[in-house]
Amino acid sequence: MTTTTLYYPNGDRYVGETVVAFTGTVPHGQGCMYYADGSVYNGSFLTGYRHGFGYMNCPNGDSYSGFYYQNARHGQGQSYVASRRRIYAGSFVMDREEGYAVVTSPDEFGRPRKFKGYYKAGLRCGQGVLEIYAPDNQPLRFEGAWLNDRLNGPGRMIHPTHILSGVFVNSFLEGQGTMEDRNTGVTYTVFFQNGNILSGYPVMKNGLMITGMGPAVVTGW
Repeated sequence: MTTTTLYYPNGDRYVGETVVAFTGTVPHGQGCMYYADGSVYNGSFLTGYRHGFGYMNCPNGDSYSGFYYQNARHGQGQSYVASRRRIYAGSFVMDREEGYAVVTSPDEFGRPRKFKGYYKAGLRCGQGVLEIYAPDNQPLRFEGAWLNDRLNGPGRMIHPTHILSGVFVNSFLEGQGTMEDRNTGVTYTVFFQNGNILSGYPVMKNGLMITGMGPAVVTGW
């Protein structure tokens, strides 16, 4: 392998180690690719492909650091989407977010949001924990099973004043469940519909509605 500079008709430029392949001299080993759109990849190549560990930085502020397999993000890595200030740190499979990850992104008010759990084909799928802020500006935690980016199955919604437990259907608590008053320690059997308590406990407490929230607060990022 030798270190050289390669120029491409589309404006890309490569500086680094190379090897002679059937198609000619190609990146192979450690090097840096300067793409015509302003993106820069610095890392490992295998017969012309981004392959192994590397760093990608884009002119819009997006970035990725982690492992590649034949140009696709594959294995452990961390991506950053500048427009949403979204950080995904976890597993990739052939350029898709898949496997366990920790994802952070601020909400529209700049408050922190975090998801810790499993992804499949870019969607939350499997066990996971979502930490956000409720409309009353209190921290809110969702725990449970996810399917197609929504809570589906047994889970809990934990608020500083109460804990709602039951079965989520497309991010809404539905059917029989429990409500624990964290101030008194008393647990009530309740019935949910579209995330709200229908019976078993007063739906108003200290002027605030006790609710299982809805899809708007658990999807979309």
